Amino acid sequence: MKLTTVDLDKVPPRVMDNGDEQNISFSVNYQPVRDGAGAEIEGLRILWDTKDSVALWEDADEPTPEQCMDRIGQQGSHSLPLAEGDRFCVSSWDGRVALVDVGAYDETLEAYMGKVIVWPPCRKHCSSLPHG
Repeated sequence: MKLTTVDLDKVPPRVMDNGDEQNISFSVNYQPVRDGAGAEIEGLRILWDTKDSVALWEDADEPTPEQCMDRIGQQGSHSLPLAEGDRFCVSSWDGRVALVDVGAYDETLEAYMGKVIVWPPCRKHCSSLPHG
C-alpha cells in the first residue's frame, strides 16, 4: 500500500490523494523529506481536529489490537518521525486499530510503501480508544 493519506474506516482501507482529506485515520507528511529531513506519520485528523492516535511499536512480535490500543493510550502522539522498517499502531475515528509496517521509499511514487493490518472496530475490548 502506498503510505500517503489513509482512511482505515473504509473497507478496504482507502488511500487518498492529499487534496481529498476529510476523514483521515493517518497520513504521511513528506514535506520534511523535501526539506532534507525525515518523513512523519500523523494520526487522526478532521480538518484541524487532531487526536493522539499513533504510537511506535518497537517489540519484535506482532501486537494484538489490545496491545496496540494500550501502546497508543500510554505513548500516543499526533505525529512521529517515520523511516523504513518502523512499525506503528494507529487508531481510526470509528474504532478500528491497525498496525502499519513501513517499507522502502519508492523514488518514482515519491512515497513510502508499506503493509497495513486493520482489525475490526475496537469497542468493547479496547477502552482506551482515543476517538471523539
